[in-house]
Amino acid sequence: MMNQKILLFIVGMVFFLMGCGALKDKMSPPTVQELGIKTLRAGVAANYPPIIFKEKGNIAGIEADLADQLSRQLGVEVQFVEKPFKELRPALNKGDIDMIMSGMSVTERRQAVVQFVEPYMTVGQVAIVRARDKERFASPKEALYVNGLRVGCGSKTSGMTFVANTMLLAEIIQYDSVDAGLEGLRNGEIFAFIHDSPTAWRIAADPSAKDLAVITQPLTEESLAWALHKDNKGLYRILNHTMREWKKSGKIKPILDKWMPALADNTKQEGAASK
Repeated sequence: MMNQKILLFIVGMVFFLMGCGALKDKMSPPTVQELGIKTLRAGVAANYPPIIFKEKGNIAGIEADLADQLSRQLGVEVQFVEKPFKELRPALNKGDIDMIMSGMSVTERRQAVVQFVEPYMTVGQVAIVRARDKERFASPKEALYVNGLRVGCGSKTSGMTFVANTMLLAEIIQYDSVDAGLEGLRNGEIFAFIHDSPTAWRIAADPSAKDLAVITQPLTEESLAWALHKDNKGLYRILNHTMREWKKSGKIKPILDKWMPALADNTKQEGAASK
């Protein structure tokens, strides 16, 4: 009788361990090799320094360094596919690219059409003005809501969504790039340019931009993340697992500090410990 009990216990343990192994395999993400992926086509709009931009003819910035780190970790080439920002989501839906790595902020509207990987950093919309007008915008949440104020923003950006939904009295002017918006600000076409805070961090660290001033009081708080097609569940699991691992091990902060050294202490990395 005792031998039968021991035998049943051993058999039960074998099946239990097999079940645990199967559960672990189910929980673990596949590899890119198992999915047959040899190249990851990453859609980028390289006009958003320091997130993603052209430097001496090459794509550089935070997203570029994250892509390089991803390539080395997964053992797969990350190939940049350049497109205007507004064409990235259509390209993703058509299958022309596998993912978007272009400083895309997570919004409810975008979540309805794409799936976002775990965010890698938090930013906010801020106002950039001419230095001589800085005092006028000392209280941005009042000064920006003046009737007829000419306000600029990037076309098809979260900044545009913010301006359109909140600055109902403003005259809105859209620009195809950050540089075009800043040039419009300098030329007097607009009184304020609304964009993500990384743009402001670049200006704050640029000695040649002393004619511009950043209103540091954030107007919003948003997360930046990679976007995938909603049906691409396998790649989503791989990238989500990788991003969580990077955040846990601190592999993102050195990249952020490299591209935003002047304000490294003021940047907030997603997943960082809070007090």
